[in-house]
Amino acid sequence: MIGRRSRPLRRIDGQGDDAGLSLVELLVAVMLMGIVLTMVASLFISTTKSTAQSGEVHESTGNASNMANALGGVIRFATTNPKTGSTVPDPAVVVARADRLALIAAVGVSATAEPSGRPPKPTLVEFSSASNRLTERRWTPTASGATWVFAGGSDPTTAVPAMTRGLGGRLTNAAVFTYFDATGAPLDPGTGALTATQRANVAEIGIRLVVVPPSNPAGAQSVVIERRIPLANLGLRGPT
Repeated sequence: MIGRRSRPLRRIDGQGDDAGLSLVELLVAVMLMGIVLTMVASLFISTTKSTAQSGEVHESTGNASNMANALGGVIRFATTNPKTGSTVPDPAVVVARADRLALIAAVGVSATAEPSGRPPKPTLVEFSSASNRLTERRWTPTASGATWVFAGGSDPTTAVPAMTRGLGGRLTNAAVFTYFDATGAPLDPGTGALTATQRANVAEIGIRLVVVPPSNPAGAQSVVIERRIPLANLGLRGPT
């Protein structure tokens, strides 16, 4: 009869290969995981902030471009307005301040000839940046014989406008407009407005738009557009 060979029992305890992590190893692993999570969080925050800033700059650029185009589209078509009983027309520029411009312009003109020999119907347009927001208002005249007359007497901008709109964006400086005569010399309104004589000599208007996002967050990057726009329809010339 063959007997069975007995085998010694193998002791299983915590000293083998599957003993797990020691306290030191666990602390090191936790520290490494914390470093990785910190790096990931920093990268996420940086990417989010960069994306937000890029969007703000894009928005400011679009707003500044829209403002500049709106201003240029009116200023280039500024025109004098003939008046009854005088050979001297009303000047194209009605109000000229650093933060406010009102002028008569041949915009939205009808292709149909006007009766009674009247010139094409003009529009009175005002741009105001007094509240660091560029606002546009418009007035339409009424026919009077061979001329056009705006309500409001000596200051037609006191009448109720036919249209008002905001042009978007936030300006960091309300001083948007500068004025020049036909020789390029500046006409300075100071803290007030140009006189009637100075307004009659305006041949070019400078604009400077410094725009930030509407919410104007701290550290927001501004967009600047600066240009000088001639009043091409006035036919003004420098001295010969």
